[in-house]
Amino acid sequence: QADLEHAGLHFLGLVPAMNEMRRKGTKHDLIENPDRCVIDFPTSAAAECVRTIRTNLLFMSPDNKLRTMMVTSAGPREGKTCTCVNIAATMALSGSRTLVIDSDLRRPRIHKVFGMRNVKGLTNLVMDAELPVSSMAQTTEVPNLDILCAGPLPPNPSELLHTRGFSNTLSRALEEYDRIILDSPPVGAVTDAQVLGQQVDGCVLVVSAMQTRRFMMAKAIKLLRDVNVNLLGGLLNNLSVGTEGYGQYYYTYYRQSEAESGSSS
Repeated sequence: QADLEHAGLHFLGLVPAMNEMRRKGTKHDLIENPDRCVIDFPTSAAAECVRTIRTNLLFMSPDNKLRTMMVTSAGPREGKTCTCVNIAATMALSGSRTLVIDSDLRRPRIHKVFGMRNVKGLTNLVMDAELPVSSMAQTTEVPNLDILCAGPLPPNPSELLHTRGFSNTLSRALEEYDRIILDSPPVGAVTDAQVLGQQVDGCVLVVSAMQTRRFMMAKAIKLLRDVNVNLLGGLLNNLSVGTEGYGQYYYTYYRQSEAESGSSS
């Protein structure tokens, strides 16, 4: 948290390391797919942490409704897709009609989380303004949550995301959904996140505990701010629950809450 705040980012919350929960021999050992934590295990400590992050996001600027949001990270495998899906699920379950757009046109992964085939999606809509968004979006088992897969991968992702076709696609989707969340490529690797970030209401930066290097986080923040992306804040992902301080505190707090809920039911 201190590193995020020192870099000038709002601290949105944390998500514990779910693989450690499996080793503890509790009911959390069933969380085999962190990407679907909120969907499959809505009463888990990790899911409650995600709901806290959602609440912090929505209350950051109550006067300016957050309708479009991008989730990114400094580097690969830091949890941006997992974060994107879980935040979207919490918003959908709270009643907001939510669309997740896989805007990582280099290594899309959202379709795998939901067992879908990436044969149609975002790129089809960008290239053909006559196609309705509903013809490309796919429903999920979660009420109010739809997915727009990446679609056929283009040879020029950054250029495609910078076109009028993409901005029109986003505008058309806003006519049908309350909230739109974009899964973006890592900002430190390619320029896609900078292009996308200028077209949404705000951006969340995912930082992985014990993995994201400070200089990479600082570089990612600078790259986004250089093009005036509205950085909503950062969240700490994959924090060891055995770590002294926040990890241990959050895990203990939410486990106690679960126990109290169970005894009262």
